[in-house]
Amino acid sequence: MGAIKQVAYDAEDLLDEFEDHSSTKAQTSGCIAEAAPLCRACPFLLHSPSANRTKGIRRRLDFSAKDSVIFSLMQYSCLDAEKFDNRVFDTAAIVGRGNDKAKIKDMLLQSNADKLSVIPIVGMVGLGKTTLARLIFLDQEERWNFDCRIWICLNRKLDLKKVASDIILECNHTEGNLLDVHTDSEIEGNFQLLKNSLQQALHGKRCLLVLDDLSSTDKSQLDELKEMLKATNECIKVLVTTSSKITAELVHTIPPYQLRPLSEADSWTIFSQKASGNWDGNSAHLMEVGKEIVKRCEGIPLLTHSLSSVVQNQVTNVWLAARDEEIRKLERRLATKVELFSPLYRIYYDFPSTIKLCILYLSIFPKGSAIDKEKLIRQWIALEIIGSKHDSLPSYVHGEMCIQDLLSTYFLQVENMHSVYGMDNGIVPTSLYIHNFIHEFTRYVACDDIIILDGSEMQKGSGKRQAFQYALLTCYRGQSTLSHSLLTRIRALHLRSSEAITIHREAFELLKHLRVLNLSGCYIGELPASIGHLEHLKYLDVSGIQIQTLPSSLSRLTNLEVLDLSKTFLKELPSFIGNFQNLKYLNMHGCNKLQNLPSSLGHLQRLQHIRLSCCNIAALPDSICNLHDLRILDISRCTELLNLPPLFGNLMNLEDLRLSSCFNLKQLPLSFGNLYFLRFLNLSSCYELQLLPESFINLEKLEVLILRRCCRLQNLPPSFATIKYLRILDLAGCEAVHVSTGMLTTNLEYLNLQRCLNLQTQPYYFENFNKLKFLNLSQCLPTTDCLKSVSNLFNLEYLNLSGNFIDIHISFSRLQKLHTLDLTDCAPIHQSSNVHQIWPDIVGKITGLRFVLTKDPVLVASTLEPIRCSVDYDEQSLINTDELVITDTTGDSRGLSIAKRLNLQNRPELRFLKLEWALSSQSAADELIEYVNEEGVLEKLQPNETLEQFELVRYMGCAFPTWMTNKLMTSLPYLVNLCLFHLPNCTALPPLGCLRNLRYLHIKDMPYLIHLDMGLSGVPESFRKLTQLKLETLNLKELPILLSDDMENPSFMFPALEELSILSCSNLIFKPSLPKCAKYVIKESNMVLQCGQPSGPLPSPSPAKIEISGCIIPSDWLQWFKSMQTIEKLLEIQGTQEPSCSTIPNESVSSSYMTMPHTGINSSTIVKPSPRCSTASEHSVDPISSSKLRMLSKGIPSTLRMLDKSEMSAQIRGDGSLNLSLEQVQKATRNFSSLLKLGEGRIWTVYKAVLPDKQIVTIRRAKQGHMEEARHLMKVNLLTEINHQSLVRFLGFIDEGNECIRITEYVPNGTLRQHLHDQHKRILDFNQRIVIALDVAIALTYLLLSSGQAVICYNLKTSNILLTESYRAKVCCSELSGSGYVMPVSGAAGYIDPEYLRTFELTVKSDVYSFGIILLEILSSHGPQDWNALMNHQNSSSWTMERVVQWALEKFYDDLMNEVLDYRMEDRVAGEVLRDWLGLALICVAPRCNDRPSIEVVGERLWKIWKDHRRNIGETHEYQGSWEEFVEQEGILRHQKSVPKIIFAPSATKEEWSGYIKQIELVQEGYLRSASFEDITVSPR
Repeated sequence: MGAIKQVAYDAEDLLDEFEDHSSTKAQTSGCIAEAAPLCRACPFLLHSPSANRTKGIRRRLDFSAKDSVIFSLMQYSCLDAEKFDNRVFDTAAIVGRGNDKAKIKDMLLQSNADKLSVIPIVGMVGLGKTTLARLIFLDQEERWNFDCRIWICLNRKLDLKKVASDIILECNHTEGNLLDVHTDSEIEGNFQLLKNSLQQALHGKRCLLVLDDLSSTDKSQLDELKEMLKATNECIKVLVTTSSKITAELVHTIPPYQLRPLSEADSWTIFSQKASGNWDGNSAHLMEVGKEIVKRCEGIPLLTHSLSSVVQNQVTNVWLAARDEEIRKLERRLATKVELFSPLYRIYYDFPSTIKLCILYLSIFPKGSAIDKEKLIRQWIALEIIGSKHDSLPSYVHGEMCIQDLLSTYFLQVENMHSVYGMDNGIVPTSLYIHNFIHEFTRYVACDDIIILDGSEMQKGSGKRQAFQYALLTCYRGQSTLSHSLLTRIRALHLRSSEAITIHREAFELLKHLRVLNLSGCYIGELPASIGHLEHLKYLDVSGIQIQTLPSSLSRLTNLEVLDLSKTFLKELPSFIGNFQNLKYLNMHGCNKLQNLPSSLGHLQRLQHIRLSCCNIAALPDSICNLHDLRILDISRCTELLNLPPLFGNLMNLEDLRLSSCFNLKQLPLSFGNLYFLRFLNLSSCYELQLLPESFINLEKLEVLILRRCCRLQNLPPSFATIKYLRILDLAGCEAVHVSTGMLTTNLEYLNLQRCLNLQTQPYYFENFNKLKFLNLSQCLPTTDCLKSVSNLFNLEYLNLSGNFIDIHISFSRLQKLHTLDLTDCAPIHQSSNVHQIWPDIVGKITGLRFVLTKDPVLVASTLEPIRCSVDYDEQSLINTDELVITDTTGDSRGLSIAKRLNLQNRPELRFLKLEWALSSQSAADELIEYVNEEGVLEKLQPNETLEQFELVRYMGCAFPTWMTNKLMTSLPYLVNLCLFHLPNCTALPPLGCLRNLRYLHIKDMPYLIHLDMGLSGVPESFRKLTQLKLETLNLKELPILLSDDMENPSFMFPALEELSILSCSNLIFKPSLPKCAKYVIKESNMVLQCGQPSGPLPSPSPAKIEISGCIIPSDWLQWFKSMQTIEKLLEIQGTQEPSCSTIPNESVSSSYMTMPHTGINSSTIVKPSPRCSTASEHSVDPISSSKLRMLSKGIPSTLRMLDKSEMSAQIRGDGSLNLSLEQVQKATRNFSSLLKLGEGRIWTVYKAVLPDKQIVTIRRAKQGHMEEARHLMKVNLLTEINHQSLVRFLGFIDEGNECIRITEYVPNGTLRQHLHDQHKRILDFNQRIVIALDVAIALTYLLLSSGQAVICYNLKTSNILLTESYRAKVCCSELSGSGYVMPVSGAAGYIDPEYLRTFELTVKSDVYSFGIILLEILSSHGPQDWNALMNHQNSSSWTMERVVQWALEKFYDDLMNEVLDYRMEDRVAGEVLRDWLGLALICVAPRCNDRPSIEVVGERLWKIWKDHRRNIGETHEYQGSWEEFVEQEGILRHQKSVPKIIFAPSATKEEWSGYIKQIELVQEGYLRSASFEDITVSPR
């Protein structure tokens, strides 16, 4: 065979010379040239040496033919597999397959309803598929009983007649008698007779059938096999073993079982059992060697058994050889003892010759290397392994088929690359790899075809003269030509270099037969001119090398078909690129220094595929529209590309177009609809794209359309449904697009509507979408009718409803094919929803369901095996998206573990990433957890460079990692959106100016960010593309808008800014002025308005909308407003100007709003009157309307309705009678699992628990060391008497041994503090805040009047107030006390009564003080922990309460109550309502308890404030009775005989209330005079 192969190689070389001669003669002249056409059939007539060589080749071939007869040359024949004999099979000796056996048996038993069940066991050669099948076949478990068990070894050949005959034979043998079976002569040609006999043989029998080593990929044959077995109408369980994924997919009725490698521990058990026979005094050393051998086996039992046999009873040198020597050498050396590659040979010789050649070529790749699928196919084509002129299929299609064959049989495997919901993202090519065992086999069979050289030393191949096809040069140093005698005839050369080299200028002169040259990844600075001698070269890969120019000699490579220049440093593409008339594939991905393309690119008439992704080109040459054969065009991530050529539609053969992440692309050309053959279109992350052309509907053959994150796109073209072949439509993140199912084709198989907030409602949404398999409705708030219509999607396999308020209907049980259901962060759409009750019935009926993603404890508890039900990072790998949110990052070992598991740098599909640090504690004690390695964790969480949107929240580190500082430009080159929220310890920013694609920047709550030497940019670079800047709650003092002080030629920091938002930045000032932009939102940031009028570059837009709130407007700004009257449309200043005696007529205003005369502002400007008249020249603006935040609150129950006690009733009684044992509590909390942990405080750790009756409760478990305190707080007699809907109900306790446990009602919607401080999506409206405050007042009133004794809830604070799903409040009475002298209690700083701190005496007025602080926090969304920052103080908190009072009182005095109001609320709040609320809060926090009102008076006044607010906004107050009736309605009974003295009677009149307000001022003035406040700067928010 070797001689024949050498003859074939010589013949190929001669054909190359003939081809060279023909091309030369074409350029000659004279009579010979004229005669050349006549002699073309016999070219050796022109050159006698060629004729002689041809004769010599013929003679050598004749001799080889004689030898083939003499030596009986024939194809390798595989021995038949050994006959199965269960008598010699020891099931006890099998290691590591117990779980696999159990799973497969369960899968077969669960399919009892089916007469025929077929489950394939599929996996790579050597994993033990047959062994596992034998384990199952011989199992004698009681439920695993069969009337007959039949084993048929197919030996990779499927003969249906033989299978039927063998089954009949086995049945006869089992029964011990012969059935009336027709003879072979009778059934010959009549297969039906054999089928009839098969039915007779299996009649009444329950059968287990094993088909071992099935390899057929003939669908019709496999279908006939299943029909033959199904026709018996008996219960038959079929177990198939196969090494072909294609076979498994064709034959299964139960999803194929993918067999995995054994664990290292199991492999060691197998190895040590056989190899330990000669362990002696040297056993410790041999054990270490043995463990390394086991690692080499990679969990493949065949290798483990074989190598253990090799070393059994052998000396140390043999052990070392088994560890270090290549397996193919062991195979040759020990062929008589062990045949490692025999199973692979059986598969290899069944392949057609083309696949065999493909496998031979795989040997050229180094072990463990990643192989680009597309490049591999192109190399096969260049070497003419595939793509013969006689093939009917296109070469690339043929290559794809070969790849699929090799993948199916595990000769190739796909790297675990993440994709977006299983779709090709088009950014990262498919990466393949060869398993080490398979790689050894390819090198074994290709030993005569490949040579591997290390520099000048030959590693592989014999020393005789031999022709090799392929060469791999490792560690080449470029010091010599490639003139080695064994290289001159090679067809493919791969060069590897790990150090910088300069290739010899004549290196390639002698490689005249070379077809493939791969220099990728070498450290080469310049290509030698001799590369032009490679006249037969078809494939050139110079990707990743540091060349800046291409040599002119390259233009001579006219046969070149593939040119890969990706990730080179080319600054321009030479014009001679047009000479490559045969070029079909051009790759310039990642050439980020390339800015222009030559017009000669349009000369490449055969070009089929271009990759221009990640280049900085601003425009495509018009000549590109001449490439009429172009099928694939990738220009994704060309962030500077503004538009496509007008004649782009001339590319009529284009099938695949990728335009993702072209950030500046605003529209598509009108000719776009001419791309009639376009099948795949990716426009994701085209943030500026606003419109699709009307011609878009002409793309009738379009199958895949991806529009993810096209956030400005508003409409789909009319008649969009006419694109009838559309299978995949992805609109995720298209928040502005108006879409309904009526405008979509019903042929869709994949539909992603995530965050489509304008999803139009209509009945029967999805009833006609019968082909839909994937549906994502996450965060798009589907209606109940919409959800019901989903149950009509009978082919649905994946459904995502996360982030919605849902009402799952019982009809969901019809979704029998549903595999994965995502209910993350879902809540019932209303309280009466019965989702929890019907859930077990639904999941029990969906037979295909395997994964439910949810954290709902009731759903988790109700979901039984085999369905997995949880949400964790491991589950996220089930369905991958390009968005990832991590909400519980920590700075300890757990955080490092999360980072390692996520491995974000290897997630190139990610576009959005949110990293949120876990809150320290949200329980009663509010303790901080000590984190030790914040920077290290964030360093390990570095994302891939493809990231576009990044949010960092509550990061606790003091500095940013290197990838956000020194390497920011290269780490995040495509970042568009950056949000930095709640970073309490950072004092500086990353160099944000390095982010050249940044468009949106939002920085919020960085208290120590005060000075920035180089402004926001941090580098001498401007924000060239930044359009939106939002700064919120910062102590930042100054920001420059110029890069230099050169005022004559100013260079602006924000040249493209469109919108500027400054919120609660009281010290911030821009220098020398505000940056010019189209829209301003300025709230509670007075200093900003002290800047000069906005300035910016000339092209920047003039202001179109100005929104100011909570600020003092200087006179020059008013003049500036007046000067803009000529602007056609001036957006409203949403706010108020305080009426001034000098500017507003003295007239009474009865309405809530009025227009502002004589100021020059447009008459549509809305303002609101204030009760105070000012003579100052400045005007206060009230925050009536805040910026219109898009919130996912649609569908949340409104609070504008009657206070209904039924909304707050618990499902279990709160009388302490819930009797649970410690064991029951441990079971309900999964042994106090961290997954059910809600938080922890100083005394308690808090868990969520699900009881057997599906009720949810809260478990507080006392910490060790705090048992006595916990027992002291468990005032059981008192707690059992407390039972009110506004209090968290006490249900029981356990005091047993070292465990002290308290059981209370579970309230699902988090704490009031979380809702006020940006930890929930919903911003509470003003009406909800009043109702919540009323609930708390009612709870305190109940504790005072109805419990039989005065009970004080002295640890009252917003983190102890819980909210129900309907936003009603429940007070958590974790610490109660009676009145009197009490030793220091552990109340929260800022909330606790200051008088108690002086006297240690608790009174009923102590809770009133805490409630006053809570009223201030509810109104402003700022708690005591915020007020130090607000008042610009950073010293101790001993005067926190005085600062709070001073701040609020000063706003009250100055009639600036609006500056206390949370600016995020969109409500209209009347001034008198705001004044009454603030006044009530201030009198509650009077320094002396006798000056505070009773809680009854506070509650009554809140009641009246609520009525006033409802009246002001035009809503009727549902409850028309008196306060006393309301109190009685709320269940507060007066058990006490005497009520503590109150300042005002419950029925205080309006006049008395005015006096009450006066008292505030008197009390607080005296208090403030007694305290020292030196140089305190008061600033709003």
